Amino acid sequence: MIPRTLLVFFLVYGTSRGDESPPEFVETLFATSEHITAPTGISVSPEGVAFVSCDPNGITNRLRNAGKVVRCEDTDGDGVADKFSNFVEGIDSPRGSCYVSGTLYLVQSPFLIAYQDPDGDGVAETKTVLITNLGQPLQAAPVHHGANGVRMGIDGWLYLTIGDQGCFEARGTDGSKVTLYGGGVLRVRPDGSQLSVLVTGTRNLYAIAVDPYLDLFARDNTNDGGGWNTRLHHLTELADFGYPQLYRNFSHEYRQPLAEYGPGSGTGMLYMHEPGLPDGYGNTLYSGDFNTGVAFHPWERLEESYHIEQESFLDLPKITGMDVDGRSRLYSTSWKGGGFGFSNKPFGHVDRIEATVRDDISTYPNINNAADAELLTHLANRSQVRRLHAMREIVSRGSKPAFSEGLFSIARDTDAPLYARVAAVMTLKQIDGTRSHGAMKYLYTDPELREFAVRALGDVAHEIDADGKRIFLLSLTDENPRVQMRAVVALARAGDASSASAILPLAKEEKLLSSSGRALSHTALKAVVKLNAVDLLLSKLEDNDLQKTALRGLQQIHSTTVVSGLIARLEATNDQQLIKGIALALFRLYHREAPWDGKSWWGNRPNFKGPYYKCATWEQTPVVREAIRTAFRKVDPANYAELFTHMRLNQVPEEDLDLEIDFDEVLSFLEKETLTSTEFTRLMNAVADKERPEKELIQIYEYFKRGPLPESYLNRAHILRVWGESKAAGERQRQAYEAFVSGKEFIGKLEELKPFFKNSEKDSNKYAHLQLLHLINDKSTPKETRQAAAAELEKTWEDGKNIYPHRLRGLMLAFEEVDPTPYAEQLKPLVDHRDERTKQPAVRFLKAMSHQ
Repeated sequence: MIPRTLLVFFLVYGTSRGDESPPEFVETLFATSEHITAPTGISVSPEGVAFVSCDPNGITNRLRNAGKVVRCEDTDGDGVADKFSNFVEGIDSPRGSCYVSGTLYLVQSPFLIAYQDPDGDGVAETKTVLITNLGQPLQAAPVHHGANGVRMGIDGWLYLTIGDQGCFEARGTDGSKVTLYGGGVLRVRPDGSQLSVLVTGTRNLYAIAVDPYLDLFARDNTNDGGGWNTRLHHLTELADFGYPQLYRNFSHEYRQPLAEYGPGSGTGMLYMHEPGLPDGYGNTLYSGDFNTGVAFHPWERLEESYHIEQESFLDLPKITGMDVDGRSRLYSTSWKGGGFGFSNKPFGHVDRIEATVRDDISTYPNINNAADAELLTHLANRSQVRRLHAMREIVSRGSKPAFSEGLFSIARDTDAPLYARVAAVMTLKQIDGTRSHGAMKYLYTDPELREFAVRALGDVAHEIDADGKRIFLLSLTDENPRVQMRAVVALARAGDASSASAILPLAKEEKLLSSSGRALSHTALKAVVKLNAVDLLLSKLEDNDLQKTALRGLQQIHSTTVVSGLIARLEATNDQQLIKGIALALFRLYHREAPWDGKSWWGNRPNFKGPYYKCATWEQTPVVREAIRTAFRKVDPANYAELFTHMRLNQVPEEDLDLEIDFDEVLSFLEKETLTSTEFTRLMNAVADKERPEKELIQIYEYFKRGPLPESYLNRAHILRVWGESKAAGERQRQAYEAFVSGKEFIGKLEELKPFFKNSEKDSNKYAHLQLLHLINDKSTPKETRQAAAAELEKTWEDGKNIYPHRLRGLMLAFEEVDPTPYAEQLKPLVDHRDERTKQPAVRFLKAMSHQ
């Protein structure tokens, strides 16, 4: 097979490559639909053996046991797979996988399963179920928004991406159990133990990337409309990314994405840290999009997160997954030739992409047979693939002095690359557990390693000791925000509520109605809430610096103590800012999320209900209801409008509150310069309310009259038509109509009236002609305006030449209210017109004139 050669242009972040020749890559069709079909994901061994997940069900659940994983190997080195076997077959819903140290970790909802091939025949003989209830089984529902991806980090954890179908009571091998209502990220040990939730509020993450420093990235899947764009996330622990409950109306409360890329469908993710690629390509993030192919993302550190760009890498059609082998070769799967439904015909392919000019990486060492000392050198290698496999081999051999001393030596070597030192720290933690803590405390003194020493010390909840907690507390004041972030996460994992008082100041930027968007402040507040630090938060309600932050935290904790504490402060204070803030928190506490049965789901179209998908009252709802009534009695009426807006956003039913206040929310909108679509609709509904006093109806009309054309014109026309125009019930309403059709607002400005002769919407051409006729007939109108109006009317008579004379139709409607007699001669030719809406009125008007 002849490789396809392509040129890929790389832009260094912020600058171009200038006159340098663009690097050259070779793309080879590694496997075709002759051997694989409907590939949903791929993982690759260090030697370049590809494991391709295949699911002909697509996004349906038509057939059981239709999936498989195909092992694809290139035995003759020509870049094309020539040996194939069904590594696993007869399974449901195979998705992403991760191949490390002889084990294939495969997501196949509702399971995460580890497969091994001890005899090397290309077929897995051993199968170990690591997680059960990992989403819905195929017979219950299609799983295209379910469990999707898995990848291992240098810390030895498996990180799993879960779509917004979530998982209900997923269980690890040690009995650890989690429920994830919506999308997010889980982590679990390779033996299926210590299952936990890391991230919530994503929509449909398909795959995940892990960089050498344990930062997690994913491209949030979309392409379903509704304004939920493709989002690139930096997945920080404890973060809530807001879908669906917070997305539409509470964007300040969730962790913001790194970037939004418009419509798309995020699929494969990979952090490439490999030596065999040209400058700029071998240490960066890659993401796949089903619609647009593969992108790479030049980046720079920004505080505890990143600033990131996106550049096109390869136009690979319908990409679903990607991985890299130990020789810096990229593999990607494509659904080219297929659709989303079940397919009886094979489709899809696997590409392999490699640099034409490569360093000496033609072979990959046999790590499993390496001596202990050699393993340590592999752990410090420039290749992330090699480091990962070396780590797993070291962990599999267990703790021994050669490893403990060797890893500590690498970690404290300030001349070693940081990636090697980080790999040593995280491997040492895995093999020695709490026995490594002495080394970690020493390494903590090195600012470059401090973040990772804190991570290691706080990685496992039951291994956190008193010395570790003291280090975490000290780290909260570190000058490096990444160190602060890890300390916050560690303290939250430790579950020591006493640490919340030290964490809370880091959340200061998280206000009740605004946010800085920083990961650190978001994480800090989430940690305080996780620690259930209710007394601390209540104590800060008198603190001007932390009051709004405390309220933001309290509204997330549904407890009797929170409600009673808020009520006590409400009754004791006359501080208007505090009263308003407590009212806003009470709105959120009025309901809670209804219990989830693990089966219901909002669906595959973006859903924007919030702050709860299914509101449910709870035992404190009656108490909260009365407290809200108290807040309205105490708050300055000038705050009513804002409170009503937030009450509605929080889905608190106004009719249940029976508020005893003199306030009309609809009329309060009249103080606003601009209206939301909801406010506009409510005002338009109000003008049709026959119970509303005429004075108030006129106030609404006058509000719309102040707006610019053409909006104010069409809005007034609508209102007047609703009222009955000249037959409106109220005298002032009839006067408003007479003033509108008089045309006086267009004296000297007739050009502004012309667009409404072309617009048949809401009968605007009728009103435009009424205004013309009144200007012509009113002797007080300036001569110039009367002449211009007459000339404009002549254009309407000329409209009679058209098959569909829209202007004449408008004039016929106007003659229902203005005497047409002066225009009898112009009406006569119209009695033979083909347009009935022109002809019939003309006949009727002429007949009426003949009887006068």
